[in-house]
Amino acid sequence: MDNKTKISQAAVRVFSREGFHHARMKAIAQEAGVAVGTIYNYFQDKDHLLLSVFEDGIRIRMDFLEEL
Repeated sequence: MDNKTKISQAAVRVFSREGFHHARMKAIAQEAGVAVGTIYNYFQDKDHLLLSVFEDGIRIRMDFLEEL
């Protein structure tokens, strides 16, 4: 699994557990098993990370619906 995927999946877990506003990039990095700086190689900030998670979820659901 690539780092971007690990970070996105970790973000979902941390956001679910702590809530978006209380979630810290450090917690997401620890959950993903990467350095905090690695997150910023893929995402500008926490807001963009959340947006990416939503976009990925929508894309997966749209692909599923198209297959139906």
